Amino acid sequence: MNPFVDFKKRSIDLPFGCKEIGAVPQAGDHQPDFQSKFKSIKGLSEAERYIASLLLAPGLTFLSVVELPKYQHHLQLGVARDVLSIFLRVDGSDKGRLQHIRKFFLDDGISSIVDCFGGIMNNSTSRILIYPLPIDAPDAAELIIRLLHDGFAVPEDAELYFSSNEKSIA
Repeated sequence: MNPFVDFKKRSIDLPFGCKEIGAVPQAGDHQPDFQSKFKSIKGLSEAERYIASLLLAPGLTFLSVVELPKYQHHLQLGVARDVLSIFLRVDGSDKGRLQHIRKFFLDDGISSIVDCFGGIMNNSTSRILIYPLPIDAPDAAELIIRLLHDGFAVPEDAELYFSSNEKSIA
């Protein structure tokens, strides 16, 4: 007999609140903690309203612009150093884009939290840039839209694809 195994006790731990194995929820029975949402927005002004509404929502944990035109750039929002921030991956093959984006933030008086080499994407180098966003949701949304327009040359009538991850409030 194994001294480390007590055969008089259960061999599995049941989740809190379950008194028998039949009460354990099956994989498809429970609601996930997060719901992934995808949305297509036509036009930068509509995108600004959409971003502002998400920033005001209490459960927002993630927002990403899924596709930026022409290159392998990526824009995402998240928390860095306890501040809502914009995370950028800038494709190094898009000559001048990195300097243009750095100048955009410098002109707004915003210093980077992170500016580092981001790996190799499609046989080109990319940079990871993280900048803090304004605390006010409309100001943050306006800055993001200006960055898309001025920093990434996204036209006013462009169709943008957003992915967000909001905590369920059920």
